[in-house]
Amino acid sequence: MASGPAEKQESTSAATCWCGGALGPSPHPAYFSCLRCGTQVAQEILSTEGLQDHYHLDAYWHDRARQLNLPPIEVRARQDFGDRIPVWYRILRRYQPTCQSVLEIGCSHGGFLAYCRSHGIAEVVGVEVSPETCAFARERFDLPHVQPGFFPAVDLPRWSYDVIAAFDLFEHLSTPLATAQAMLGALAPGGALLLQLPCYRGEGVDWPMFLPGDHLYLYTAGAIREILARAGFEVTAITKAIFWYDQFVVARRAGEVTPGQRWRDRLMAFLPHRRKTTRAERHAVREPR
Repeated sequence: MASGPAEKQESTSAATCWCGGALGPSPHPAYFSCLRCGTQVAQEILSTEGLQDHYHLDAYWHDRARQLNLPPIEVRARQDFGDRIPVWYRILRRYQPTCQSVLEIGCSHGGFLAYCRSHGIAEVVGVEVSPETCAFARERFDLPHVQPGFFPAVDLPRWSYDVIAAFDLFEHLSTPLATAQAMLGALAPGGALLLQLPCYRGEGVDWPMFLPGDHLYLYTAGAIREILARAGFEVTAITKAIFWYDQFVVARRAGEVTPGQRWRDRLMAFLPHRRKTTRAERHAVREPR
């Protein structure tokens, strides 16, 4: 008997960790814990179709934000200039002071790219899953190069960047190793990869970063070093990020890092990221339309 059309598969059940390790129980009932590297693995890994639906502008930035009592994208596009965006930019300049091109994967509303452009970075390019979110970023901040889709299957104006930034992205990736390998391919010689992501340190079920459906992989510091090494990077610094539950990671192409660069990156990691944001920094980008 002929069967009907196949239903769209929104997710699959995790069988192993990204590293190939066996999975055991996690403190959270919706996750597994990798017995090899300690990564917390969501029991349900979203498919491409599931990710597209999940990160649709209305579903993610309006409906989900309302359920979690979080600000919608229109508010975040203003609020983020008062805290995280200037901090991210200072970190970028600290580790890559001569940067002239930035690719941000998971650029959200586009505010960080607009801030980089207003501070003299010549080329800023963004990638975001949802076409509607890309349209929002292009219109709000007049950003012509914000492309929809899953990196690296996107149309970019170039494939060589001084900095590749991925803030609050890596924990959402269903294929993290393949994505990291593609990031390496898009990094210019001497460039830097900058990541902000949760750092799992053995917390219990109440850890706020356990977010099934959103956070697919939650890495220890050791696990993020390993996955980036497998992709061809050398992690030169891991330090505290803006929020207590996060880690900030600096990585460069393995084989390019000189002893002096390695020493400098590790030294920079001891400097505080946060300081009082100045009025000039808050208003460096014109108020969004």
